[in-house]
Amino acid sequence: DLARIGCVLAMDGRNPETDEQIIPVDVARICKTFMVTCGMYNASGEFAINVGIPAKSGVAGGIMGSIPKKCGIGI
Repeated sequence: DLARIGCVLAMDGRNPETDEQIIPVDVARICKTFMVTCGMYNASGEFAINVGIPAKSGVAGGIMGSIPKKCGIGI
């Protein structure tokens, strides 16, 4: 599920399986911007420099990444 929503964000809000626009393009881009700037909390800057993709960590331990125009990552 994390990889799937990461992929939707990577595709600017478009579901890659159905080609349906499920999140407005501007909202998807804003989400990715927030993921880069504060998605990894105090480590966001270092993560952005070393890894370079929008990502969001969760309290339960999951991490979602989004490689623009390519794929989503969920761990």
